[in-house]
Amino acid sequence: MKIALIPLNPVVGQVAKNGHKIIQNVEKAIADNCQMVVFPEMAITGYPLKDLIYFKELHQAQSSVLNKLKTLSKKIAIVVGGVSTRRATGRRFHNTAFFINNGHVQTYHKHLLPNYDVFDECRYFEPGNEVLIVKLGRHKIAITICEDLWTTDSKLKTLYHDSVLDQLKTSKITAIINISASPFELDKWERRQQIVQKAAEHMKVPVLYINQLGANDDLIFDGGAIVSNAKGKTILDTPRFHPDPAYIDLNEISNQAPVQNQHQPLELLKQALITGVHDYVTKSGFSQVVLGLSGGVDSALVAYLAAEALGSQNVLGVLMPSRYSSKGSVDDALALAKNLKITTQTCPIKEPHSAFENTLTPLFKDGLKDLTAQNIQARIRGDLLMAISNNTGRLLLNTTNKSEMALGFGTLYGDMCGALAVLADVPKTWVYDLCEHINQNAEVIPKAILDKPPSAELKPDQKDTDSLPPYNEIDEIIDSFIDRHLIDTTTGESDFEIIRKIHLNEYKRFQAPPGLKVMAKAFGSGRRIPIVSEIDFEKK
Repeated sequence: MKIALIPLNPVVGQVAKNGHKIIQNVEKAIADNCQMVVFPEMAITGYPLKDLIYFKELHQAQSSVLNKLKTLSKKIAIVVGGVSTRRATGRRFHNTAFFINNGHVQTYHKHLLPNYDVFDECRYFEPGNEVLIVKLGRHKIAITICEDLWTTDSKLKTLYHDSVLDQLKTSKITAIINISASPFELDKWERRQQIVQKAAEHMKVPVLYINQLGANDDLIFDGGAIVSNAKGKTILDTPRFHPDPAYIDLNEISNQAPVQNQHQPLELLKQALITGVHDYVTKSGFSQVVLGLSGGVDSALVAYLAAEALGSQNVLGVLMPSRYSSKGSVDDALALAKNLKITTQTCPIKEPHSAFENTLTPLFKDGLKDLTAQNIQARIRGDLLMAISNNTGRLLLNTTNKSEMALGFGTLYGDMCGALAVLADVPKTWVYDLCEHINQNAEVIPKAILDKPPSAELKPDQKDTDSLPPYNEIDEIIDSFIDRHLIDTTTGESDFEIIRKIHLNEYKRFQAPPGLKVMAKAFGSGRRIPIVSEIDFEKK
């Protein structure tokens, strides 16, 4: 009873192309003498589909794919995720798993619909209420979809009144298959393994899990197959971010020894960001990118990730020194570019900066304010980068990190412009940790970049700590306030001011580019705070 588990990387809405990939993998599974092949949640349509689900052409294309799979199913059983339309009262669609065998199709509709953080499934889908148990050989296999297993997770079990596992308890099944589209988070690989183990232990049957691979907009999917035996021991845990199929013999699961794979968090974070950059750029129809190289740590990290994702030959770094830029920053940026083998261009901003000052200064009796003068420089750089992007057909990568974005420590239409904010969910302290991880075998990111104090270099001898506390303090408050919704009104004055800045700068974050989600609480689409609002921040 050989089963192929395929961590497919679909493009949202490209049903015909996704179907072609699925068919290729089915044919390979047949050639590999498999009796069943399993694909992730909504593999035919891509996930999340969002409002594309309302286009009838998408459903027509899915029907065409399913008809082709019905023909192939005479040689192999197929489990694949998609959507189905319903006519009854309620929402118009189901999140559906199709079981296709011998030319016949059976459907299972996802019961538990996540509606938190980045998820909006209750906007589109009606929950299912019936289980699906299919027979294959001597096995009775229950089909489930993603969240249906997560009632075993300590963080999520209180969200739902029902349990699919409890419904299946008396069904005398011999295995459970779970198809998923579960976005990457730093600690999620361990949580996923635990939910599979707990489900298997609770049901006393093997559980087979397969996750979607690749990135769609801000969400990154790390793929991976997990199989637990009936005792709740993991016997298969494939590497994340790898497209290769996993194979398991359902009849031999009880004979396989448990495995204990270790997933290094910083390596997973690196691979997630590389995947996010690659898929955002290439799925958007582009192949090349441009970014500003300041000689600072954030742009250095983004340049590295882009070179890994797209190839060094497809990355252009633009140096834009001002009258305040140190020679060290320029030298550091060039040293980084040499290490990465990326192309650079130098475009000084001294002359356009002077032109702006000469134009604006006469308009104000007291001249330009300090912050205005700084923002002008950032906006000049943004205009130059966008012009290069327009003229070369390269996507502009934004280099703002989570700590800066949270506090509004960036200039709208300046250094906050871009097509994708690569580090928008990565705190500054993690930026340094990730750079050190990249350098563990060789100095890729010059040590001088990591050693010097962070600075925007928008005025003489400027350092970030002139206007901000140390980043390790900032990141602790960000974790508490943004990720855990906690406000400590007894905290110190500087900490309290950080909380106020985060809240007051929602208008900036709202206008920032989409940012790749890597933390448990997404700082992009997962954070939904009114722009015009106020919380009682009275200090106690």
